Amino acid sequence: MLLAVGIFVFNQKQVANPARCADQYTNADLNEQLVMSVLWMEKSAEYRALCYQTFNLAKLRIDEELQKKHTKPLAVVVDVDETVLSNSKYEAWLIGKDKQYSKDTWSQWISDAEATALPGAAKFLNYANSRGVSIFYITNRHESTRVGTLKNIQKVGFPNANNEHLLLKTTTGNKTPRREIVKKDYEIAIYMGDSLTDFTNEFAGKTIEEQKAIADNYLQDWGDKFIVLPNSEYGNWDGAIIKNKWGASASEKDAMRKAALERWQPKN
Repeated sequence: MLLAVGIFVFNQKQVANPARCADQYTNADLNEQLVMSVLWMEKSAEYRALCYQTFNLAKLRIDEELQKKHTKPLAVVVDVDETVLSNSKYEAWLIGKDKQYSKDTWSQWISDAEATALPGAAKFLNYANSRGVSIFYITNRHESTRVGTLKNIQKVGFPNANNEHLLLKTTTGNKTPRREIVKKDYEIAIYMGDSLTDFTNEFAGKTIEEQKAIADNYLQDWGDKFIVLPNSEYGNWDGAIIKNKWGASASEKDAMRKAALERWQPKN
């Protein structure tokens, strides 16, 4: 009876002061939502197979393009994070900690150059390069991380791992101007990325429904000009779900994510 009363009193306090409970929802709590995503990307054979499938498709597309006449040399433009390099160890590091992504910890991670190549990435990039196709890395890692980024892509054996072929973020996350730099001297055969803005900036700042509509407009380009890598950890989709309110509290982000779920409603 005393135990039951104690539980009742505790629950009564929770109901009486819901704001206090919300304040107690920390980044450590929110980071628990990463567990399944990180495990899937680190451990599942399905994710590995999807990466191989994606790079096999990219190889087929390069072979097709090499059969055509072009007025400029060919290039492949790839994003870096979760497109050719995996940062799952950084995401896993956040789990269990009352921390969120920060410029300082992200910069330290990049400096350590411990990101690993996605399955099939090095083989594909080196194949394309061996056929005379140049590789350009267009990433929204900041210019200040150039040394660590170069060290990492060299470490995993990627081709064209030099300053000329690495275009980092300076004043804007919009990749369009950097893509245009490449297009001055090259014909871009394919773009590869894990987030929709890796292909066109039309997706930037859009809602989930708007992103879906734009994706539909590019129906013929997916698997042809645009090739997407799977990423369940973060991306344009996650930003849209929280309405790009990156400064929201952990409890607010949790609420927005859960409110976006489409739930089964039992009839009985």
